[in-house]
Amino acid sequence: MAESMDMHPDTGSNLERYEEYGRLAKAEHEAESRREQVQAHQDVSDYVQEVARFTDSRVARQWEIFDIQKDKQGVMERLKMDIAKLYDPEAKYEQPANTRFVRFDNGQLWQYQEGEPFQPLTEGDILTDGEWGISYYLDPESVPLLTRKRFLIESAKRELRGQLNEQILIDELSSGKTEERHKRSYRGIERHKKDSWEHTGIIAERMVRTLLKKIAIDADETDYTVKEAHVKQDVVGKIDFIVHRKSYRRGVGVESRNDKGDAKLQFTPIHPEKILRSNRRSSARSAMCFLLRCRNQHLKMRIPNGQRIDHPEGP
Repeated sequence: MAESMDMHPDTGSNLERYEEYGRLAKAEHEAESRREQVQAHQDVSDYVQEVARFTDSRVARQWEIFDIQKDKQGVMERLKMDIAKLYDPEAKYEQPANTRFVRFDNGQLWQYQEGEPFQPLTEGDILTDGEWGISYYLDPESVPLLTRKRFLIESAKRELRGQLNEQILIDELSSGKTEERHKRSYRGIERHKKDSWEHTGIIAERMVRTLLKKIAIDADETDYTVKEAHVKQDVVGKIDFIVHRKSYRRGVGVESRNDKGDAKLQFTPIHPEKILRSNRRSSARSAMCFLLRCRNQHLKMRIPNGQRIDHPEGP
């Protein structure tokens, strides 16, 4: 029996169980003899069934989660190979279809598209625009290696986040222990994933999140990073994304201290009537307003009216 079976799955979170799935999948992949392969598969089967019993879900759904974990390992293996390729002077590259060509000239990143003027880009642009479905191809002859490496890592992280959210949706919707009010939220998220549109609030949240990310990447000496919350943090913890801040202050003499912390932020729709009452009949009639909550601070944002925005096909 796998060593992990000494620990009942109820002592771990979703993420810890997925990590254990990954360890078991790796052991199964690396098994050489027929006997080792049979034992490794049995270890996986035993753990899958134990998790299904604990979470009150179907075994088949847990196998789906296990298979996604194997796909995540494939993403990591591909990333390792892509990074190794960066250091190979004999490596050959070909621009994939539906990508935008980016060169580095005179200290500036430029986007080249046939029939259009050159467009300047920042590193923050190319590392965050993937969240809007925009794909870039970075010219290996001119774009700095470190920028290309960061681009590969960020693209892999984005893919892994999507797979993690898919695992959590399957897990929570199939579990008999998930509260019904949370299941309603998960079903709404799953339904929106299948549609070609997103609620205005989701788009507004992504706008602010990617803006903060770009600033953190492009501005000098920023003291924060932005981390996207996974779907369970969103539904249960009411967190859309997290700003991790770390600053260093030096006082008089030898006194010094580190201030760090996580600001957990959420967008909350505000009914226009509330804005009318609080803002003395301002222009709220023509805008949907959102409240960005960060501890005890409030930031009001206004975006165009409407319950949803349709996505165009492609980037």
